[in-house]
Amino acid sequence: MLSPSQIDHFHTFGFVVLPGLLGPDRTETLRQEVDAALHDAYAATYDERVIDGISGHYLPLATMLTPLSTSLVCDDPVLIDAAEQLLAGPALPSIPEGVLYFAEAGWHDDDGIGGDRQVARVTGWATEHGYEITQVVTEVGSALDGKRRKFLALLGGPTATVIMVEHRDRFARFGAEYVSAALQAAGRRLVVVDNSEVDDDLVRDMTEVLTSMCARLYGKRAAANRARRAVEIACAGEVPLC
Repeated sequence: MLSPSQIDHFHTFGFVVLPGLLGPDRTETLRQEVDAALHDAYAATYDERVIDGISGHYLPLATMLTPLSTSLVCDDPVLIDAAEQLLAGPALPSIPEGVLYFAEAGWHDDDGIGGDRQVARVTGWATEHGYEITQVVTEVGSALDGKRRKFLALLGGPTATVIMVEHRDRFARFGAEYVSAALQAAGRRLVVVDNSEVDDDLVRDMTEVLTSMCARLYGKRAAANRARRAVEIACAGEVPLC
């Protein structure tokens, strides 16, 4: 257990000396490992190395020749516990665990929602960028409202530290930046694989908005046909878009 003065020293000066932390036996073993690593790395040129306070030498200390050094930075509780006290948090980096979220409106038939090719494509991208995918979540629902129950569950649950989507527009047409900012404030992230806009979704989202409006004016039975006809006329240039 480090003392408050040692922790304060670290935060003030960026380092702290911890005498006797490893004990005499481990310190001697560590010295032997460093000597062996130096000779293994530089061999005959070891005695010819430049020692001027400026020149540096890379020395690998996480190899089969240095089991104690490797253990100290990987799984030895003595050094790790001290580091976690100094940092007031985890000392070792970890692979970000991500949840892949696929959402489509009811009319999409690209590859089948969360289809094998889609999952393989995004999983491959995630692996290349250092993410470990632990879960794949698929859902059918509109990107224009807040009624996607699975996505709301991901946002509300703290276990998904990284939520990964292929297209921003497919999970939220509006307000994606607010979702991202809220996740970052909680130490989580929203990762968008492809930031390009899905053009065909613009027409489909407009159709959905018009359908909702027509349903209020003319009833649900006629709403879809009226909305589709309005979009067809607009896209054909028969009426000005303003």
